[in-house]
Amino acid sequence: QLSEVLYPDGTAKIAEAGEVSAMLITPTEELSYKAKFLGSGLFEVIIPADALKDLEDGSYTILISASIEGAVPASVASSTVVY
Repeated sequence: QLSEVLYPDGTAKIAEAGEVSAMLITPTEELSYKAKFLGSGLFEVIIPADALKDLEDGSYTILISASIEGAVPASVASSTVVY
């Protein structure tokens, strides 16, 4: 869920707009996919099965990036396992 934090107040509210993307990082390339805005701070990214079909079994990094106009972009990394 994407929130907009107001500085210096430190208050947060659910984002009503913004851009989110997911990047799947493999040994040979970085595959980027744009998220769809679902409403009230919710975004959905679908990584197509075709992107995974030639990957070897193992762990891969996923980088999620979010931005709202006029704000500093934020990113978080995680991993997923393909088998």
